[in-house]
Amino acid sequence: MKKSFIAILVTAIAMIAGGCTSKEEPAATLASGNTAAVVTASPTEAVQGEEIEVSEESAIGEDWTVLAEHEVTFGGLEGCTVRLAADAEKSGDDIMWDDSHNWVLEVETRDGIYRLFEQRVSLGQVYFDIMERYDEDGNAVPVILLHIDSSAEISTTEYTYDGGFEEKEVYREAGINRIYSSVPEYR
Repeated sequence: MKKSFIAILVTAIAMIAGGCTSKEEPAATLASGNTAAVVTASPTEAVQGEEIEVSEESAIGEDWTVLAEHEVTFGGLEGCTVRLAADAEKSGDDIMWDDSHNWVLEVETRDGIYRLFEQRVSLGQVYFDIMERYDEDGNAVPVILLHIDSSAEISTTEYTYDGGFEEKEVYREAGINRIYSSVPEYR
């Protein structure tokens, strides 16, 4: 017992003398009086990605569930279908969710299929928005925003269309522990 105490004491003195100290995380006091670590969310740097290539085949499997689909015109390219699907099977009207699924967001055009997103997402879901943003000359720029909402990560990726799709990560916060979300789940 005495040897253990001496070993602990020597280790503590060595750590202090060597400059090893614990790093305290900033904390916030909650309404309950408890404290919680503060995580400062910051958007990632806006880096333009490479242009997404056109494919001849869909990545969506025959037994996958299409969760959202919308027909739209992109920059004069009519008859485009934006489709979001997951490899979750359906039983009647119910979706059989597991802990993780493969997700695909693609745009089908007369030229082929642009596979914008193809990834496995654990304990979360994927959503998209279609919009037009206006450049400095007043021209409409077609945009698709992809949102990943999981228990450990939240991110938004932007896909702009100008004769082809280009990807840019807009925001990512990983390593989180989501406590609650009002975003509705697919049913």
